[in-house]
Amino acid sequence: MVRHESELHSDTRSVIRKAYESIQKKHGLTEFSIVDAELELCSLDSPDFLSSTIRKRLSERVERFLELLRNLIQPEQTLIDMHEFKYVEKEDRKHLFELFQKLMLIQRRAVEADLIREEDSDCAFFRESFDSWMDLKKDILIYVKKAQRAWQDSKEVKERVEYVG
Repeated sequence: MVRHESELHSDTRSVIRKAYESIQKKHGLTEFSIVDAELELCSLDSPDFLSSTIRKRLSERVERFLELLRNLIQPEQTLIDMHEFKYVEKEDRKHLFELFQKLMLIQRRAVEADLIREEDSDCAFFRESFDSWMDLKKDILIYVKKAQRAWQDSKEVKERVEYVG
């Protein structure tokens, strides 16, 4: 009997869910459906090294937005960074830095857990950091939208490109 890909995916999803629920009970972690929606755990091929994979996935998400905030706080001399920086109000920079600090704390905790490389440290990191990350996302979205607005004014973008070229 040949199994379809969707059946195999369903089996893998079930195995990953069960593996997560096992460490969830042991370590007091967030409900599977919430974590899966954020970190796409069901896209994993295997539940092997699940706690370290969860740590890595959260760390990767945080790293992505650390870079964005860093460029809005202290831009490099690139067209993208300088253009977006103009759309951040001076009073927003303090809040941006506070968000940056919170993300850096999460990131450094991830590095610590990575160095320890034990399920307990991975899960402690995740338990301490996941809810913070979910709360921070709402504030980060405000600045992502401001960066988008920087690119909606096509006249100014055209003038800047003509100046560079």
